[in-house]
Amino acid sequence: MFERLLVANRGEVARRIIATAHRMGIETVLVCAGPDLDSLAAQEASQVVPLEGVDSRATYLNEEVILAAAERYGCQAVHPGYGFLSESARFAWRCALAHLTFLGPSPGLLHVLGDKVQARHFMAARGLPTLPASGLLFALDDALRAAASLGYPVMLKAVSSGGGRGIRRCETPAALGEHFAAAEREQSGAFAVHGFYVERAVPGARHVEWQLLSDAYGRVVVVGDRESSLQRGFQKVLEEAPSPCLGEAERDACRAMVARAWEGLGYCGVATLEMLRDAEGRLYFLEVNPRLQVEHTVTELCTGIDLVAWQIGLALGQPLSLPEVVPHRGAALQCRLNAEDPRAAFRPCPGALEVVAPEGWASPWAHPVRLDSAVLAAGTVPPFYDPMFAKLCVWGADRRRAVAAMGEALAALEIRGVTTNLALQRALVASEGVATGRYDTAFLEAFVAAWGGSAGEG
Repeated sequence: MFERLLVANRGEVARRIIATAHRMGIETVLVCAGPDLDSLAAQEASQVVPLEGVDSRATYLNEEVILAAAERYGCQAVHPGYGFLSESARFAWRCALAHLTFLGPSPGLLHVLGDKVQARHFMAARGLPTLPASGLLFALDDALRAAASLGYPVMLKAVSSGGGRGIRRCETPAALGEHFAAAEREQSGAFAVHGFYVERAVPGARHVEWQLLSDAYGRVVVVGDRESSLQRGFQKVLEEAPSPCLGEAERDACRAMVARAWEGLGYCGVATLEMLRDAEGRLYFLEVNPRLQVEHTVTELCTGIDLVAWQIGLALGQPLSLPEVVPHRGAALQCRLNAEDPRAAFRPCPGALEVVAPEGWASPWAHPVRLDSAVLAAGTVPPFYDPMFAKLCVWGADRRRAVAAMGEALAALEIRGVTTNLALQRALVASEGVATGRYDTAFLEAFVAAWGGSAGEG
């Protein structure tokens, strides 16, 4: 067992990692930028290492100071969470050279899977269908030529995109030119690897993903599926498990296809394989997230599995002891809560806020309602990072009950101070599309456009 783990992240995911590590008897060292020094994560970590500066490059993407902190405090492992350095092969190599266990795949696999262009070719060779797309691009002129060849509309994607950043739908060459510059700016502050590719867009698509666990001995378990089609600007807003668009026969076939593609890969750890399902039911490989997913909570609620504990155990050489088909109970939903104004083009609204929730929600193992939050009672959302400060997660014996339970949980939650998307989440969960499970990746944009003119809190 590791004695001490360095957490190279912030906010709710840092708290999530710290909670499981402490439950396993592992001390935690949290690197912490100045704006986060009074955060709940900083209060809960065993040790806090202040980082100079406020922007991501100087703090949570600063490999030198993170590795120095791990050495200074005698850590044996580093957990990168998601975003920041979680998909950086260079950082994983540097951890290995420093005799630190990086809680992710090997640097070689991360080099392939953390690069969306390489991952497409790699998984296509392993039997997964892919959409027509370009190779790696760095210049707008190259992107324009590739898009002309593919045919509009196209998706412009950062090679190391995640969390919806660096992704744009482009209907025309003019739109591609406009979005390319914006995506470059967005990418530079959020990811360690740069570059883009363009991919043919799929109208009416559903975004379905598969949670994978694989050990050092070649065993692979496809834990289950989730759906993340409710997106705004390609940032996921509401997720659920299992996907309501898959029938049981299709689910079994997809699970088998994903398992075949993953077998023999040599991957050890936790990963998510994301796919698009078109209106005719055809599936296309989208990307691999070689890390913990933001939406891992819904899988945990349906299975009782602690995915962070498995990350740690697999890194220590623990063999998978799960059955080939992991039993799922009921259904679960997750709503992301962001400090932003949905009626002002989702303008970030950082500042002081207060989260008032019923007692018993604030634990990674709470059931059936779980609030993974960076803030409880009084706290602050800094202006320098992602505006998400919490995830509200619920479980129900079936999907209908889970949707009803989410509506009740959102009504019981109160957020004071800054403007948030709480009212939007309440309206979304009450919509017919969510109630019936009949939605696609375009649903939320249209819903927001119609909802934005109504009265009520932001």
